[in-house]
Amino acid sequence: MSTLSVLMPVRNGGDRLVRALESVLGQDPAPDEVVLVDDGSDDGAVARARARFPSVRVLEPGAVGLVRALALGLEACTGDLVARMDADDLSLPGRFAAQRALLDTTPEVGVCGCAVRSVKDDGPADEGFRRYDAWQNALLTHEDIAREIFVESPLVHPSVVFRREAILAIGGYEDHGWPEDHDLWLRAYLAGLRFAKVPHLGLEWRDHDARATRTDARYDRDAFLRMKACYLARGPLAGRGEVVVWGAGRVGRRLARHLGENGVTVSRFVDVDPKKIDGRRIVGPDALESLGDVFVIAAVGSRGARTLIRDALERAGFAEGERFLCAA
Repeated sequence: MSTLSVLMPVRNGGDRLVRALESVLGQDPAPDEVVLVDDGSDDGAVARARARFPSVRVLEPGAVGLVRALALGLEACTGDLVARMDADDLSLPGRFAAQRALLDTTPEVGVCGCAVRSVKDDGPADEGFRRYDAWQNALLTHEDIAREIFVESPLVHPSVVFRREAILAIGGYEDHGWPEDHDLWLRAYLAGLRFAKVPHLGLEWRDHDARATRTDARYDRDAFLRMKACYLARGPLAGRGEVVVWGAGRVGRRLARHLGENGVTVSRFVDVDPKKIDGRRIVGPDALESLGDVFVIAAVGSRGARTLIRDALERAGFAEGERFLCAA
């Protein structure tokens, strides 16, 4: 069996840090090591955790920020596999056993997620997070995950176990001013790493007002679009001729602008709103077949639009992955 390190950054983890560590160390089999990176805490939680769990390795680089803390922790891990964990979440029984079993029996897989459940201290998580959980929990195979990788992060960061050397080979954690986890999955995808997810419910993911997805500018909508444009240009759109964006609204136009900043020319938009269609720069779906050999990026953020757009593109003879991708 491969050896397993758990990488957990923390800044002022409070009482939740002890519970998170209990959930990790109580796994059967237990991880081979836990690397806790103290990112400038001043609430005493790390000292309490160190006294309670003397086997935990504590790195104290100071307040270096999340991405740097992750990078330092990854370098310090010694396991063949690295499991991510956050200090305010809980690993549920059987999580590591299920993920290790998959990785030990499928050497072609580099990153393995698990099913997650979002919770709040006072009850269920907000509807948006519950919808996201259901969406990502349904993405189990590499093909599922790769199909959706430009839509949203198809893996919950603290739910993954990955091969340490494979992730270090693509540069590990990097800070580009957008979400460090989704950035890592996109670089892994472009490098040819394969993904998988076990259906086992392995992580209780805490939703709270202070979480980075609510407070950090790296997670705002425009940061996601800049990231997607960067990796679309490096990967699926590299060397393409004419690129069409489906969606002439705010999301589509912003993505088109960022694609242009990365050297990709968007020649037209497709939209269903007759008020936006001018027959030249913006065309309706009925013009798809007349556009010729173009590649379409679907970028409409409204709920349910992605399914409708996929259906329309497939009816028009566009194969997903070959002539179109969804990015919203």
